[in-house]
Amino acid sequence: MESLRVGVSVGPYVIESLLREGRGGFSQVVVAVLRNQEGRAERVALKFAKTRASAATRDQAEQLVQAYELALKNEAEILRRLGHPGIVRIFPIPFGNRNMPYVARAADIEGQPWFFCMEYLAGGTVEAAVQTSKLLPVPLAIEIAQQVCFALDYLHSRDYAHLDVKTHNIMLREPLAESGVAQAVLVDFGTAQKRGWSPDVEGGSIVYLPPERLREMQGSIAPEMVLNSAAVDIYCLGVSLYRMLCGCLPFSGSRSHITTAILNEEPTRPSFHNPSLRTHPDLDALILQMMSKRPAARPTARQVAETLDTIAPPPRCWQEAKLPAVRRETSNAWRRATVLLSAVTLLELGGMAFLWQGRPAASGESTPRAVATTALASTATLLAPTEAPPTKPASGATIVIEAAGDATETPQPTPSPSIPPAGVLTSTMQPTHTPTLTRTPRPPTATPSE
Repeated sequence: MESLRVGVSVGPYVIESLLREGRGGFSQVVVAVLRNQEGRAERVALKFAKTRASAATRDQAEQLVQAYELALKNEAEILRRLGHPGIVRIFPIPFGNRNMPYVARAADIEGQPWFFCMEYLAGGTVEAAVQTSKLLPVPLAIEIAQQVCFALDYLHSRDYAHLDVKTHNIMLREPLAESGVAQAVLVDFGTAQKRGWSPDVEGGSIVYLPPERLREMQGSIAPEMVLNSAAVDIYCLGVSLYRMLCGCLPFSGSRSHITTAILNEEPTRPSFHNPSLRTHPDLDALILQMMSKRPAARPTARQVAETLDTIAPPPRCWQEAKLPAVRRETSNAWRRATVLLSAVTLLELGGMAFLWQGRPAASGESTPRAVATTALASTATLLAPTEAPPTKPASGATIVIEAAGDATETPQPTPSPSIPPAGVLTSTMQPTHTPTLTRTPRPPTATPSE
């Protein structure tokens, strides 16, 4: 997108730099700054849907552009519904009105692309860390994988699946050299799905795809036959852990060779590539189990996290339970409104109860206590923030497959950007749900809380 240049204004933002690793098949990510109410510059990341596509015909190019927009809107909607330390945060766009949108058009940019704003992740991708150091130390790789497990467990408990977990889409909030503790964040939800949605917009890197998803994308099985989308994420995480520990992928080569190997061959044990893993035979077994050809044989995200604890317990990064209970989050504003209106209702009902004192209840007539219970229940129902039905993407979108090691250049889903030190993002940019991050170490023998 040639119109995205340093210094260009996008609504309330000014582009600071373009991220090379944020350039993918669907979109482009840039680093931008926003002046807050105190005049301080806040660094954020903006993700733009591409407005041009290369195709054989004009109609096909237009369909691709529509698919890019679908993927971006799908990602913004899913991120808006989620709130977890291990998932990239989305922020409303402060246009100055009370109803700040989460996705908008950049009117001053050529093609007026759709975009949204999210946190800037200064630590870069895990893939970049692997390429720099060839492979990651076992404790660090386990800590990153475990944190991704907690994010996936949160997603799966809410009937979502990421469907494109890979080292390119796992980022670090802060550089390891500065923070000393890994804070892994899952990004790029453009192809994520909620149960019940039809997978009209699909993507993925062939080297990370499990057999069932590969068959689906080849058209040999129907999408409805991939019943366990959570198992897809586990396979992808297994490949990512393999990549972190071995410095290579389980299968490589041409597209056809990779496809055949995924469908028919077993990967080489990780300890063959990294002899230091021979002291952790259970880690070898766990990774191979995560990459099982049979989805039902793969462990859940929670089971993977618990097994990693027993293999080599890493230091904890979050104080809160990393496997949160399944519950609907409620914003502070809703809580305050609920308490206020409930108090008003109680006062009104108290007056009603006073007027009813001494009067016997007629047959079939509600007592003041029953009236109060019914009224309060109605108030709570009206005030609870309800989740809108999932917006199913329009049909006719595209399937984008990218293969590492293949000579054919193919589009690649975009990783989100790389966030300033804690405290830079102020209240003007707060997400719907703000998780708490701490660095409290845990006892070595502790296991994830339920």
